[in-house]
Amino acid sequence: MMKQVPDKNILLFKSCLVSVEYPGIESSTKFVFDKIGIDYEISDKQTCCTGLGHYSDVFDQFTTTAIGARNFKVAGNLDRPNLVMMCATCYAINKKVANILNKKDNVRDKVNDVFDKSDLKNLKYEKGDVDSSKNIFHVVDILYSKRDEISKNIKYDLSDYTIATHHGCHYCKVHYDDTIGGVRDPNIIDDIIEACGCKTIGWYDHKRQTCGSGFRQRYSNKDISMEVTEDKLHSIKDDGVEILVH
Repeated sequence: MMKQVPDKNILLFKSCLVSVEYPGIESSTKFVFDKIGIDYEISDKQTCCTGLGHYSDVFDQFTTTAIGARNFKVAGNLDRPNLVMMCATCYAINKKVANILNKKDNVRDKVNDVFDKSDLKNLKYEKGDVDSSKNIFHVVDILYSKRDEISKNIKYDLSDYTIATHHGCHYCKVHYDDTIGGVRDPNIIDDIIEACGCKTIGWYDHKRQTCGSGFRQRYSNKDISMEVTEDKLHSIKDDGVEILVH
C-alpha cells in the first residue's frame, strides 16, 4: 500500500554532507521542487542531525535525540510539520529520534528538562508532534509521488546511456516498513528514471551492497571500507554502466 506523501507544508531539511560537500544536490532539489509545485521552506534555525558524529560514536543517542526534538519544534513553529531529507542519514536518524520521543516518556521528559534549563524554555516536545511514518520523508519519496509530473518536464534525452541505481543503506535498510519500492530489490529510483523516459539495467550483482562508507568504518577500517567500494564499482563496470544514480 502506497504511503501518503505530502507536497506542501514541508521543511526541506539541510544536510551537512549535502549542503557543504555536494551543494548541487540542494540547488537541484529546490529547482525540481519549484518545477513540480512542491511547497517547501528552508530554515536557518535548523541544525545538523549529528549523523556523521553519531555514527562515528562522537554523539550519543540522547544528545542526538535532543537535537532532533529541537529541529522538530523548529518545523512545527513554522507550521511545516513535514520534514523532507536530502540525505539518507538525516532520514534514518530523524525517524529513529521521532520513534524514541513518542515511545519513551522518560526520554521525552528528559529532553524537555534540558530545554527548560537552557535558552529553549519556549520549547516543549509533546508526544506525537512528529510521526516518523507520516511526517518524515526523503526527497526520493517526494519525487516518486510526483513522477508523472516530472515526466512532463523532461528536456534532455538520456535514454541511450546505460544506467544503474544505488539505493543508500540508511534509506532502504533501516526503516523497512516505510521504504517505498521494496528493500530486497530496491527500485524506487529505477521507477523515477523510467518516468524520465529512460530504462535502467534493473537488478545487477551487488545492487544491494553498501557503497562501503559506513562512517565509522571510513576511519577505523579504511582499507576494508575502500575494498567494499571498489567491489561495488567493479560490479557496475562489468555491466557497462555509464551513469550510476544515487
